[in-house]
Amino acid sequence: MRGRNVTILDTDFQKSSHDWVRESSDECLENVKTYVANEENSIRQYIKQSRCDILCVDSQGAVSRELAACLEASDLIITPCAPRAMIW
Repeated sequence: MRGRNVTILDTDFQKSSHDWVRESSDECLENVKTYVANEENSIRQYIKQSRCDILCVDSQGAVSRELAACLEASDLIITPCAPRAMIW
């Protein structure tokens, strides 16, 4: 990510991504900006106005209007899931 303008938009109420970047001493994260938005309109507005090279959105793991706003604006979606062997 060196040389890129990277921002993390944390839409989860726990703000774990935002806190992780702020508390990290990793020099790779020192230029990463974070923004917290928990409402659909503020998420849409931020994404529309964002002037970064890479915008990483951390969203709540539940179906919601906020998640829909993030998905609609995405070029690439990465979602964690359990391997089939782990599903009971």
